[in-house]
Amino acid sequence: MLTPAALYARVSSDRQDVDLSVSAQLRALKEYAKANGYSVAREYVDEAE
Repeated sequence: MLTPAALYARVSSDRQDVDLSVSAQLRALKEYAKANGYSVAREYVDEAE
């Protein structure tokens, strides 16, 4: 049985969004979850204003 997990991706500025976008963070988090026995139950995103 997989352990449920929530993913949280955040960028605090427009510049950071170029270097490590929310989509890139979520992709990396999903890969980590899959490799370590987690199922993604929810995704939270906090983007720069």
